[in-house]
Amino acid sequence: MVAVSAALVGSAGTLGFWDFKDGMPGDDVTTVSNSSGTKSYTSDTAKKTNGSIGVLPKFSSDSPGKIRDGVSGDVISEDPQSIDFRYVSRSTRQGGYIDLDGVADDISGKGSFTIEHFVKQNADYSYYETGDGDWDQRSKTMLYLESRTGYGALKQIMPVEVDKTTTHGKGTSLQVYAHDPVAGKTVATSTSVDLCDGKWHHVAIVYTETNATVKTGKAAFYWDHAKIGEADYLNDPEGTFGLKLRIGTGYKDHLGNDKTTTEPVNASISALRVSDTALAIDEFLCGSNPDYELDAGGTVALLTFAGKTAGVSATSVAYDATDLSILGNGEGIALNNIDTGCIPAYNDDIPGKYLYSSRLCETVLATDYKSLKFTSMGEGVSVAEPLNGVGGGCVNFPLLGTALSYQKSYTIEMFIKNEDWSEWQWESGLFTFFSKTNSVAPTYKNQCNVSSVKTDKTSWYVNMQDRSTVSKSTTWKDGTWHHVALVYDGDTGKQTIYLDYVAGNSVDYKNGFASGERFVLGCRDNSPNYSWHGKITGVRIVPRALTANDFMVAADYRLPAGYVFSVSFNDGEGKNGQTFVSGNTQTSNKVLLQTGEEFMRCNYGLHAAAYPQFAAGSGMLIGRKALWGSEKVWENLAGCRFLGYASLTNGTPNRAYAGTELNVPGSQDKWRNPDSWTMEAFVKPEYDSQDKCLLFGKSAVNNQHATQKPFPEFCWMLTRDMNGKLKLFWTEQAADPDYQYTSSSTDYYKNAVTDTEVLKDHSWHHVALSYDKPTKTFKLYVNYQLVLTQATSGLELFDSVHGYYFSRIAASNGFEGWMDEIRFSNKALLPNEMVQLVGSPGFILYLR
Repeated sequence: MVAVSAALVGSAGTLGFWDFKDGMPGDDVTTVSNSSGTKSYTSDTAKKTNGSIGVLPKFSSDSPGKIRDGVSGDVISEDPQSIDFRYVSRSTRQGGYIDLDGVADDISGKGSFTIEHFVKQNADYSYYETGDGDWDQRSKTMLYLESRTGYGALKQIMPVEVDKTTTHGKGTSLQVYAHDPVAGKTVATSTSVDLCDGKWHHVAIVYTETNATVKTGKAAFYWDHAKIGEADYLNDPEGTFGLKLRIGTGYKDHLGNDKTTTEPVNASISALRVSDTALAIDEFLCGSNPDYELDAGGTVALLTFAGKTAGVSATSVAYDATDLSILGNGEGIALNNIDTGCIPAYNDDIPGKYLYSSRLCETVLATDYKSLKFTSMGEGVSVAEPLNGVGGGCVNFPLLGTALSYQKSYTIEMFIKNEDWSEWQWESGLFTFFSKTNSVAPTYKNQCNVSSVKTDKTSWYVNMQDRSTVSKSTTWKDGTWHHVALVYDGDTGKQTIYLDYVAGNSVDYKNGFASGERFVLGCRDNSPNYSWHGKITGVRIVPRALTANDFMVAADYRLPAGYVFSVSFNDGEGKNGQTFVSGNTQTSNKVLLQTGEEFMRCNYGLHAAAYPQFAAGSGMLIGRKALWGSEKVWENLAGCRFLGYASLTNGTPNRAYAGTELNVPGSQDKWRNPDSWTMEAFVKPEYDSQDKCLLFGKSAVNNQHATQKPFPEFCWMLTRDMNGKLKLFWTEQAADPDYQYTSSSTDYYKNAVTDTEVLKDHSWHHVALSYDKPTKTFKLYVNYQLVLTQATSGLELFDSVHGYYFSRIAASNGFEGWMDEIRFSNKALLPNEMVQLVGSPGFILYLR
């Protein structure tokens, strides 16, 4: 007997679940036991019909796949088996059956119940051949329940119709009997469903008791989570026991006539569950569905509106890509009878020329793409009714909601641009899809909205679940593009919303299984209500829980793989000598991060006379181009001039501390803090006033201060001395987490220096420092030549989420000279992968 696992009970009220793993595939069935549930059942011995003439059922490895509970999404059976029922021949229609003892006694006369299972009939079976009688190969019994000893209550038969020309059978029926002497019966039948297609189908019989006194109610019949019909049903065993729930051939009718030797079925059954409650559709078992389920590496849907013409109404919207052929193309636009201007239209406004598949910029998803502009109330239409939903256009994608419901995990991401609307429209929907198991209220749909705070209409937030679960305050009414993502992780049971790559709130959530449901883009309901007013593009849905590193990014530059950030100082071109303002975050050139446009920071500007300056040309070739591999990134580049000690006169207070900390801010994001990396730049020394002048490094101070733990001064830094040697400093991770990294300590502060003055002259040089975590090795290159190889002592390199610094850091002096084309990559590059400057075709300039 198979032990019952309480952990696999599934929905409340499960009496028993059979996955038929009691024997090896191909073996004759002897007995079967339930593998989970609140009761333990063992079947009677499987039998042949008509004595020894019939055929015993056999175990089979074929199944609907993983069986999951419809409410929790939990896997009830990883690899169920099935039972094949066959009969001797067309002329000798004798098969076999299995009586499940004790089950009928637990549901007959005891209120509502549900019987559900999966069935499969071969597509190539001929249901009519010459010589057959009209009913010889159809109306065969798959499942039968006794109402009282010796009397039938209901039976499921299939198929109920046959096409004599194609010999194909179809249709299924639930026949409900009354007690003797009432001879009538009612039939819930569907002849439209094609169950003889060689696929697994879900069947459910649900009895809902409406009168407990007389034990009457309705028996409903469901096929593939859709209701076929229902009939009156009397669930009164009149005190009898030893009733039968039979699978396979044979039944007794309402008069007690034994039909065991008739109606043998040619089909298979798998994953049978009996519950002592009337389950709703969304509570039914779900099997694997190849029409909807994808491996984690697939794409559910991608919408970039590539190749469309701006200004043209989107009367239908096709997927750029989908691995689910069943989805087809999107359907037309739903309107709210306001104005034809409500129909979304294609638009040239996009968040960046290139749409990348991830923040590592390794794959371009689209270049010639468009956005979809939604006008929620129609151009020129005024709305003066406060807080009511304002109608507009939306795009309905049939079955996409169902596809989402079948994924173990998923991510929905897109770029959005909020635009002004009527002051009364305080909530606007981005997308909606149906969910059977909303964590707030089971009847709600998944709705992602952008909403205003009603007091001033200037503060906005993005939320899920009708404002009750996932939300994050932010400012959205700025007319710029933002990235939004909803991530459901089936392993953790969490749903999280991200705004511009930063995680907001998370809630406990279980994906439900929805049948025939759409995904709606541009509103917060299945009709164009509370519609979006603005633009949407880059809609991607994948069957996996992405991290922020894996989200899409848009940029105007074609960036090489491995890019993390770069600085080119091009905004100072033609403004030679323009000074950066200390503390101002927007006077330096934009740091082109995949998160969007972000600026470098100027910190610790102690002496205004020593602030860094833009340096157009600065001795570098005008018209040059920066190449990363074969990709041209920028042209006509400018640079940056760092000033310091030498620019100040003798007697200037704190002259030794001159210089400005130019930095790229840190981030909690692992993408910004790769394990292996390369920092490179073109540098030109101008003065030789001090030692330990920083070229570039990574700080550790702020991160450790924030946690109130002992802190090192830096993670690593590369400096130049007055003689032109380069010196590398790094901090190794102490085994003791409470270790005090004092400035005088030598236990974990390490350094190494080049043998020669590799940066002695005042000319342009390319300098690159790489770190390879697997080998725990630094490599330093000057002009693409290896000048230093240094392994750590075996300990991990200390790392933090603090920023990357240039020219000066708290533990260094200020570098005096020029710097340009800074790039940080997420791997240890080789020289042929580093930045090169090309002045004219055919040669590389090192710009000495």
